Amino acid sequence: MRNASRPALAVIALALAGTALSAQKSGPGPERRTQEPSSAPTPSPLRSLPASQDSPRALPPGAMRGEGGAHHGTRHIRVEPPPPPPGMARVDRPRTLFAPSSNLIVAPRPLPRCRLWPESSYWKTRDLFQEIRLMARRGFIPVTPGGDAAEFQGFSYFPAGWRAYAFVVPAKQKIHVRLHHGNEGWFRLAMVDRWGQLREGMLQNLIPTGNPEVSYTNPADLANTVYVIVDDPGWMGTRENPFTLTVDRTWNPKETTAPALPAVMGIWAQAKVEVKEDDPAGAGASKTPAP
Repeated sequence: MRNASRPALAVIALALAGTALSAQKSGPGPERRTQEPSSAPTPSPLRSLPASQDSPRALPPGAMRGEGGAHHGTRHIRVEPPPPPPGMARVDRPRTLFAPSSNLIVAPRPLPRCRLWPESSYWKTRDLFQEIRLMARRGFIPVTPGGDAAEFQGFSYFPAGWRAYAFVVPAKQKIHVRLHHGNEGWFRLAMVDRWGQLREGMLQNLIPTGNPEVSYTNPADLANTVYVIVDDPGWMGTRENPFTLTVDRTWNPKETTAPALPAVMGIWAQAKVEVKEDDPAGAGASKTPAP
């Protein structure tokens, strides 16, 4: 009997051992799965915030750092040009154009020189208007007064390859500007208003047709200013070989009273007077080179 009971005890012992082993494998597992997530904070569900907290605040254009404003703490200074003088048409600054960040005159930066005759494909890639808009964010753009002369000579900024001239056009009058040079095919004339924008009444050849010329008919009842840009990517207009601008007007500057050209108008500012008038005594040449 003693020998017969030993196998039975052995079987019972093995069964108990198997039960304990399975309990160890299956029992503690769920505790680890339920305790591990509790060791880290559970993220709270997303909730919608009010518009004043969730959305960025609307800031004025000059308060954005990327707009080139002068940074003083959290303020950005913008310089607004003075209003036009009496008798001059008022033209509001476009909302897309930021006021200059300083009252300094910005020197035109160097641009790559065109070494081959500029074809139509080249002019399409030369965005001088974008260059002017970038300059206007940093300060005022230098401009040379065109004066009242019917013809004068000039040269381009080096190594920028362009220069701007300002003219005052009385109410309901027309002005026509034509460039002459031994290499006229290398030039292009453009005309913009005081904010560097195209304006009603302006006619120009943005893609040259062999005649670099522009014209403007003032539709307003007050005088207005226009700015003629001589685009010279090949640097052909130099002191030694200047270009000539002929100005045709429908009015006589000596008989028609018009406001004087303001020193600062829109994005433009007179750097210095560089266009000389003809000799009143008639001794000087009709085409006076700029100094």
